[in-house]
Amino acid sequence: MSTKIDELSAQAKALSAEDRARLAQVILKSLQEEAGVDAEAAWDREIECSVAEIEYGAVRLGSSEELHTEARRLIRR
Repeated sequence: MSTKIDELSAQAKALSAEDRARLAQVILKSLQEEAGVDAEAAWDREIECSVAEIEYGAVRLGSSEELHTEARRLIRR
């Protein structure tokens, strides 16, 4: 661990249990927010790629009935 993390860890351990729990929530929330932004951007890129594939005819869209039939076939393998 880096010196800064060691220092912060020591300071956190000196806090009350309630304050440590609040600190943990703040840190976890910050990680989730960062992951949410990354995930949202990734989904946006995925949607753009999918729409482009459909528009250029690179993929064939099928009915839900075709999808279910194919899914059942793959499950039975």
